[in-house]
Amino acid sequence: MDDSWLAGEFRRVSLFCDAELRDIEYRVLQLRDSWIRRSEQGFFTLGLACYLDLASAKDRNASYYDRVEESNAILSDGFADVYLRLREVLDDSLKTRTVFGSGLALPGFHVWLPNSIPRAKTASIHFDLQYLPIADPGGPPGPGDTVSFTVPVTLPTGGGGLNVWPLHWPEERGKAAGAMDTPCQRLEYKPGEMILHSGLWMHQIAETAAVAPDDIRLTLQGHGVRARDRTILYW
Repeated sequence: MDDSWLAGEFRRVSLFCDAELRDIEYRVLQLRDSWIRRSEQGFFTLGLACYLDLASAKDRNASYYDRVEESNAILSDGFADVYLRLREVLDDSLKTRTVFGSGLALPGFHVWLPNSIPRAKTASIHFDLQYLPIADPGGPPGPGDTVSFTVPVTLPTGGGGLNVWPLHWPEERGKAAGAMDTPCQRLEYKPGEMILHSGLWMHQIAETAAVAPDDIRLTLQGHGVRARDRTILYW
């Protein structure tokens, strides 16, 4: 497969200007007491995330559902304007009505402090299958019914991006184990520019070679799954 598939499957959509990004970063930093530690090296989230708090939880209520209301209140109070812009842009980009899922975590933030920023291809290589416990069992998603998005807010000195393999779920899931032995393509991130895709192409947070002591890697993250006449947004 040549490189032309990337442009069709991974769309770039402008969302925020530089001044807005600085303001969003400031607000995230002001809420540091609400960050959830995800690693000892300095990886956090602001907000709950299905892939961390639901997918492999022994008690899904205690780990995710019982915590959603409090987590969402922090995010909605602090970033109401961000969510309004996000929905407006996604409505237009997806040509559908988007809603935030009832009882589901709002799109939130990945926060990587300097020691946690990946400097090699060590991050998880995966498909975004967070929709599986959320989708309507009477109408499982079909092609084009799932979406994942990342909006870089602040990137480290060496930039940031996404490594992508031409392996699609579920047709080529059997090749996933050997992905590291096959070439990948790197999509470079640009602050304020959303990367929008199905989530079903194998991908990985790309490595950053140059990281300064005061760097931060901050991204707004989320997913969506189509349910009849609307797309439910969540994280």
